[in-house]
Amino acid sequence: MKFPEHWTTVDKLNRLERMVLLHSIIYYDLNESVISDDYYNKLTRLLAKKVTHYKDKPVFKKTMYWYVFEDYTDGSTGFDLAHRLKKKDYKYLYTLATHIIQRYKEKTLGRRLN
Repeated sequence: MKFPEHWTTVDKLNRLERMVLLHSIIYYDLNESVISDDYYNKLTRLLAKKVTHYKDKPVFKKTMYWYVFEDYTDGSTGFDLAHRLKKKDYKYLYTLATHIIQRYKEKTLGRRLN
């Protein structure tokens, strides 16, 4: 995954954490999928590598969801990640995940109609 050059380490970690959490909710809680398993696995492995590298550095605890990923060093499936979230964080990401699914379905339907 490429990030814009001007992004900080915190920006990159935030993006990866959010993507993994959103797609974990989409897949495990909403029983949907908008990205391939292969791509999700790449994201989880990349995040695990970054967590391993940064978890003992102050920058790690500056991310929004650091508390979910403190011990996430193996790139596992993430089936339990969303349930580590604080209630308000879960509610926010769950709502965002439902919007992502809706947009994906609209886009997919639009392609089929054309």
